[in-house]
Amino acid sequence: MFQKDTFLTISQAAKKTDIPSHVLRFWEKNFFFLKPKKAEGGRRYYSTDDIEVVLLIKKLLYEKGFTIKGCLLYTSPSPRDGLLS
Repeated sequence: MFQKDTFLTISQAAKKTDIPSHVLRFWEKNFFFLKPKKAEGGRRYYSTDDIEVVLLIKKLLYEKGFTIKGCLLYTSPSPRDGLLS
């Protein structure tokens, strides 16, 4: 299993990011790269990386005005990325 001390529950993550819990659950369904760990009982635990992802999504949606689809396109790696380097 994982160390619960190094993870935040969904309510703690919601408080830290100022995003309601129901929105975090919604984002988990829409953003394939937001995958908090789940305990056997289904309780979610957010890592530091998960919190960073939440803050990025928040910035793109709320500050930059992206749609969910636009945010997904922006954060998805382009097939051409490897060709251009």
